[in-house]
Amino acid sequence: QIEAQRDASVRWAVELAAELARVEQHVLDLLANSTASLMVNSVVLDALDAAKTSAALTRAQIDEAAVAVRRIAEARDEYAPLASRGAALYLCMAELARAVPVYALEMRQFVGLFEKAIVHADRAAMRPRRVANIVDTLTAAASAHACRGMFAQHRELWPLLLALRVA
Repeated sequence: QIEAQRDASVRWAVELAAELARVEQHVLDLLANSTASLMVNSVVLDALDAAKTSAALTRAQIDEAAVAVRRIAEARDEYAPLASRGAALYLCMAELARAVPVYALEMRQFVGLFEKAIVHADRAAMRPRRVANIVDTLTAAASAHACRGMFAQHRELWPLLLALRVA
């Protein structure tokens, strides 16, 4: 959802910049094709006035879109620890499966664990706390999944892989 908002803001800013370029080009065309004095040519003067107004409004909207993109990027960055932990846990599970193929896990299964962790993690008013809760819940869920049904001689592999990847 955050990425969709960011993409929409970027698209909006690009459209505004294109509109500003069109207005400026129109004024340049009028100036280039004007045969009368610029001070008495009401078409050119009206176009210049409209371009000035449009340019000011467009620049303000572009600035507003840039602020929205920065705000969205900051919100996205708050989820980086979750993405990092998710990747590390998936790679731990992939390493475990490489060492002992019977423990193979499909990406679809891991995504299911990830989604369940999001649903079951404790709620928090502040986003960083919520992300930390999801990270903790995901780590616990992935560990429980990896260790469930594990042969006794392989039980030391998961904590070792987890320590090497997460630490």
